[in-house]
Amino acid sequence: MYYIADTHAFLWYLMDSPKLSKRAREVFDAYLVSKDRIIKKYYQRTIW
Repeated sequence: MYYIADTHAFLWYLMDSPKLSKRAREVFDAYLVSKDRIIKKYYQRTIW
């Protein structure tokens, strides 16, 4: 299944914001675990 997320949702995920819904967090978790968290690690280095 494919999902589209805007920048706000992705940033909220990275910051562990309570604004992100439980379902959205589950989708990000499932995707990033399947990709060995490469994307999350990359964005943490470039954003912060």
